[in-house]
Amino acid sequence: MSPQALTPSALRAWLQLAHAPGLPPAVLHALLDAFGSPAALLRASDEAICAESSAAAARAVRASEQHDLDARTDAALAWLDAPGNAIVTLNDPVYPPRLRDLHDPPPLLYVKGRLDLLHARGLAVVGSRHATPQGLADATRSRMRCPMRGSRSSRASRSASTAPRIAAGSPAAPARSR
Repeated sequence: MSPQALTPSALRAWLQLAHAPGLPPAVLHALLDAFGSPAALLRASDEAICAESSAAAARAVRASEQHDLDARTDAALAWLDAPGNAIVTLNDPVYPPRLRDLHDPPPLLYVKGRLDLLHARGLAVVGSRHATPQGLADATRSRMRCPMRGSRSSRASRSASTAPRIAAGSPAAPARSR
């Protein structure tokens, strides 16, 4: 399973909208459903965008052209050239269905690793560098509930190095495992 090929202009349009200030992922998702593609949304009139969403969404789409868009597009294309890197868009069949079903799914996923594992059962661990005391207590309780030995644990530790690392953000700062 491979992600849809992105032309530089398609990637630029996705980056433009994914990083548009004031355009929440849920609103972008609805607009993409209505217009079909980022390029079509960018070509749409303010009136058409307002009819599908709001004047604020139309302003956010119009304000999405940022001075560093060419540099971000070039950085994303360079990142894509590295082995094992992929960008998966919200309308790509490779995009994980359970993630797409969220109220506000990230429009782009920067994936490093095996894409086929995006559709496998798994466990996601989301952390913080500045965890609250409650967060630390919750993490400790969760860790104690996980199987710590036996065949499941052995299989998990062997497959951890092949699991995809996913970041919703920018290829300049992809997710890192620690």
